[in-house]
Amino acid sequence: MKNKRKRIIWTILGVFGIFILVVGITAMSTYGIINAMPLNQTGFSLESNVTIHKSEASMNGSWWGHNQKKMASIGDTIFSSELHNENYFSFPESEEHPNTASLNYFDGAKFVTFQEDIPTRNAPNVITDKTRNLIYYFAIAPKGEHGVDSPWSNSAIQNYTMMYVYNFDPLTKQITLNRVEEIIRPNYFENGQIRAGVDMDSDGNIAFVYGTYDKKIEVYLFDVNQALWSHMTYTGLEDGMMYAYVEMKSLSEFDILVEEDYSDYEHPNSMYFYTKMFSYNEGIWEEKMIVDYRNHPNADFLNNTHFVENSSFAQIDGTFHIITVSLEEYANEIKYFQVDNGELTETKLPFGNGKAEYKMVRVIEVNGSVFFVTINNFGQLTVYDNEGTKQFQIGFLTWKTFRIYAYSFATKLAIMTFPSSSEKSKDDATFSPNGFGYETMKAKFFLLEKK
Repeated sequence: MKNKRKRIIWTILGVFGIFILVVGITAMSTYGIINAMPLNQTGFSLESNVTIHKSEASMNGSWWGHNQKKMASIGDTIFSSELHNENYFSFPESEEHPNTASLNYFDGAKFVTFQEDIPTRNAPNVITDKTRNLIYYFAIAPKGEHGVDSPWSNSAIQNYTMMYVYNFDPLTKQITLNRVEEIIRPNYFENGQIRAGVDMDSDGNIAFVYGTYDKKIEVYLFDVNQALWSHMTYTGLEDGMMYAYVEMKSLSEFDILVEEDYSDYEHPNSMYFYTKMFSYNEGIWEEKMIVDYRNHPNADFLNNTHFVENSSFAQIDGTFHIITVSLEEYANEIKYFQVDNGELTETKLPFGNGKAEYKMVRVIEVNGSVFFVTINNFGQLTVYDNEGTKQFQIGFLTWKTFRIYAYSFATKLAIMTFPSSSEKSKDDATFSPNGFGYETMKAKFFLLEKK
């Protein structure tokens, strides 16, 4: 009888101990005491594991802009930026009190700033011309008194798109300013530049693409040989505001994957219900609906947001790979599509169960092979190959990790992860630009080498 009682006591103590251990590890990872422990390095070795800057305020912070390019490289040097938005705590965003970004490069151990405090509303896009050794940053500078970026505000900020170009010497690592250009001087309905996507073709030409409040796609093309910008507009959209991913083949051929943002002025909370692909080739536009949740049983056009939580878009060997994620409270699914020779095909995701067990999935090419970079609901960062085999995994990132950014060059895979935890709307009296625990959560940079 005594032995049985002892077994029961030890079982209870064991279960309680496991519970305390799990809670403790979760709490320590959430608050950054334990962070980023390698669990699997089958296909990639971990070269760098660095804690990086995250914006002072979570609201529209470092994590924001999942369609943007936040890393680029020349040779073995990676370029990025840091967003500084502490003005959210004291001033309305304005020309007088703008957010700023410092531009930087990774020296193998840390990110080093080479340009301080360029005005920008959000973290800038960055791309590089590896032939001419040029670095391009695209910053959206606020102009005007104060307000928000919407046509139903009486005090909407105007956005000026600025391009900062730098020369880079791969031998000395010296960076010098080449020029600063104002690309777009806005009108009332063209405040969508903060959601712009950017890409460069193999010749060094550039596409800068965004949607507008009056239901148009604006495309700005830079001819590098002529050193001139041209402009085209695609009209007749169902919804104009969008997060635009761009894949550019040439000045006359490019593809755009968009997530719907604001649907219309009467229903500003109706957003992120579908993902669509637009293709432009020699003057001809084509559209393909990728996912559309407007008729989903859970659809609520007045209250639901983020039915499409995020998407990923990459062209690999002429085939477009598209991932869409809809979280558990909405459609609870992750879909994988390929577009080859204009034909759209839904393909089984090679890992997981198709449900929203991952917050975000990026598809990317590394040294000629397709990989998927994922973050799950427990804060584990995992890289899968095209067969669904784990090639790398690192655990105990903060559970609030919300966005991952992936970039590859040669045999390297660079990954940034950012936390997010903002509460309610800025128009709400209880608004907080930081939610629970944000101040202690870490942003991370990982550099992997393919084995």
